[in-house]
Amino acid sequence: MNRTITKLLSYCFVLFIFLSFTSTVKATDIWISSSENTSLYIMDDTISYGTSSTGKWITVSVKIVKHNRVIETVTWNFSKFKTDMWRYYTNTMRRDHTTVVIPHHKIFEYMMHRIGWTYTIRDNLWYY
Repeated sequence: MNRTITKLLSYCFVLFIFLSFTSTVKATDIWISSSENTSLYIMDDTISYGTSSTGKWITVSVKIVKHNRVIETVTWNFSKFKTDMWRYYTNTMRRDHTTVVIPHHKIFEYMMHRIGWTYTIRDNLWYY
């Protein structure tokens, strides 16, 4: 009986050690665009979004990489108040000042497709 318990504990210990080294989880950075040796990568593990009685919101952090080095991380906050157009502010802007999201914004479009939300472009100027 003692021998069986010892064997069982040994097997459990070996299994625990094996699983602790093999089950690592890594976040994914998704390339969005590049220009003049600078690339943008969405940090997939930072995506959050939701709805409330006043509208919808999306938040994501984006790495700015130049010559294979991260030079800055910018957090984008998109929001839509009821029937208004989509707007955003970043952590590099004043929080009380939002800017209208204009069409073909790669970060915004990736996020909308990623979370499965729809949007329309009106007058070729605004996202709704």
